[in-house]
Amino acid sequence: MMVMSMPNKIAGIYFVWCTATNKKYIGRAVDVHYRLAYHLLQLKRGDHPKKEMQNDFNKHGEGAFIFQLYLPVKNADDRCAIEYALIKRQHAYDRKGTSYNKLPPKGKNRKPWGSLCYPPRVIKGKRKHSTQKETNHANTK
Repeated sequence: MMVMSMPNKIAGIYFVWCTATNKKYIGRAVDVHYRLAYHLLQLKRGDHPKKEMQNDFNKHGEGAFIFQLYLPVKNADDRCAIEYALIKRQHAYDRKGTSYNKLPPKGKNRKPWGSLCYPPRVIKGKRKHSTQKETNHANTK
């Protein structure tokens, strides 16, 4: 396992990558270092909400996982928009099931990842804010 060293609280986009399966999880957090450490803690305890990731961790071990900051992003709306775009792009090119992130079923009128973050909407040419108060426990559904 490799955790990128981050001395201070950094808001941004991160990924968790299982090198054995080439599957990636993309997330965002106010404090990326804390969030990555929490993902690892959940995996070690065996209670990570992403069951597929937990199964891969159990099978391949901690050494097969990389936890890394992808992009520092201070603005919460920008974090949500970038995370959403990266996950959508990953799914657009995902032919081998290499994503731990799931998109909502087509045709469903709901927010993709709970009530904390969803794509920005444009109303009469103006960007409407897309976030509510963000926490470090982002996007675990």
